[in-house]
Amino acid sequence: MTSVLCILILQKKFFIKAIMNTQERILGYDIARAFAIFGMMVVNYHLAMNANAGSAVLNQIALFFYGKASATFVMLAGIGLVLMSRKAKMNNQPEEMRKHKIVLLKRAAFLFVVGLINYYFWIGDILHFYAFYISIGAILLYSERKTFIKWLIIALAASWIMFIIFDFTKGWDFANYNITDKWTFSGLIRTIFFNGIHPVFPWIAYLLFGMFMANSQLHNRKIRNKFLIIALIVFVLTQIISQILLKNANTWFGTSFGTDELWALFGTDNIPPLPIAMLTGGSFAIIVICCSLYLNEFWKDNLLSKIFSRIGQMSLTIYLAHIILGFGFYLIFIRKIFTFDIPQLHKSLFLYKENVIYSFLMVFIFFTLSGFFAYFWKEKFKQGPLELLMRKFSGNDHAN
Repeated sequence: MTSVLCILILQKKFFIKAIMNTQERILGYDIARAFAIFGMMVVNYHLAMNANAGSAVLNQIALFFYGKASATFVMLAGIGLVLMSRKAKMNNQPEEMRKHKIVLLKRAAFLFVVGLINYYFWIGDILHFYAFYISIGAILLYSERKTFIKWLIIALAASWIMFIIFDFTKGWDFANYNITDKWTFSGLIRTIFFNGIHPVFPWIAYLLFGMFMANSQLHNRKIRNKFLIIALIVFVLTQIISQILLKNANTWFGTSFGTDELWALFGTDNIPPLPIAMLTGGSFAIIVICCSLYLNEFWKDNLLSKIFSRIGQMSLTIYLAHIILGFGFYLIFIRKIFTFDIPQLHKSLFLYKENVIYSFLMVFIFFTLSGFFAYFWKEKFKQGPLELLMRKFSGNDHAN
């Protein structure tokens, strides 16, 4: 009896210590979020500027980030949900746990509205999808670790069954990277859950795995190393398998897939989100997250660490700003295009191929400006502008 009591006391001390160290670990997650934002800038500017001309190497680098940076962003969201609610769960406070769920659902509503506004201008918006991820995460928030894996598998299976049954290309105008019926009710529902850029099925799997990771004691280096090593192996294997299938699928399956069809089925892009693409995005996200935790330990009390972590803490503000301000600047002052006719806007953009150097220049300029802004803003304010607005909307007494 005495030994059992000692074990329980030690466990409690261990978890209390873990909570006390959460701030350090959160900085590592914020650094990972900053890397994810950088990758999303690379993808969005490359895509929105139709920057396919110029250096083949730079184009390959840009294409590499497709689907991977946003996967990292979503997985980090899952980790964040668990961290913000951990204290209430450990202290077994049902009322606080209920309040956390309500706050998250309010934040989801806020992100859905903001995301739809952004979606009007930018087809690649992730926020209105994000609202559904968070809503599902809130429902499962206090579940056991194995529950996250169970629902993750169900989500993946449901997605790939739908891919077999339904037409993934419905509504898509791939030539102008637009969805023609996105503002009809059926089109909006279809894209949110099935064939949008970040559909709930299967993208919710990234958030669920993030919640699983957050319950896996990543502050323990041995556990973190296991995640990192397995992710590296999976990432390398998916790249090799993808290349082999791209070269040999037509011969092996006796078909005549075109280049675009081959890439859609066996490539590592996120459209459509088939097994190779999902495994690539997920393993990449785990690698970035684990390495960022190590970087935070290496960069401790370093100015660069502080800047990156502050970018991560203001990721919502910076995400919207890089589209509205960054891409808005490109449209109005460089391409001299301004119209609320979105189909016409897409056609105007895709009539001309921009040099990829300019898209990367946009990324580095905007990311650098974001770093300056985040650093000095956080000297005076605890949250970024949009983060503060979201907290005011959802209530900020029970969540970080």
